[in-house]
Amino acid sequence: MAIEVNSAGLRGSVPNNIRESIMADHSSVRLTQFVGTPLYQSPEQIDGLHYNEKVDIFAMGLILYEMCAGFKTGMERRESLELLRNEHKLKPGFADSFKIEADLILWMTRRRYTERPSAQEIIDSDLFRNWRDKYKS
Repeated sequence: MAIEVNSAGLRGSVPNNIRESIMADHSSVRLTQFVGTPLYQSPEQIDGLHYNEKVDIFAMGLILYEMCAGFKTGMERRESLELLRNEHKLKPGFADSFKIEADLILWMTRRRYTERPSAQEIIDSDLFRNWRDKYKS
């Protein structure tokens, strides 16, 4: 066994043979079950299915939503994140203020991991392209 730290900084136990197979093969594997904050877990993690790096894309979409939405209460945050997770909808009015971000968030949080963007597609998205253009030195 090896102790690993996942993207959320939580400790999890991953058998060495699985860790080695991940390094050698980037195919989808079942790494852990119910490790991390359930609200940020992807549907494939919740369902106990095999998964890949797209679980991080899903979580990152939820975090981007939180950063942009500026929830005023913990209850508003939880209800909004659950609406996104369960019905794939953003809180009313969000897309009016954050059109580019809303499109990316909805793409990143698609239920089927095969429909989520890759990290490169996120970097190439309108959101990051606008940031690159704005902050070019």
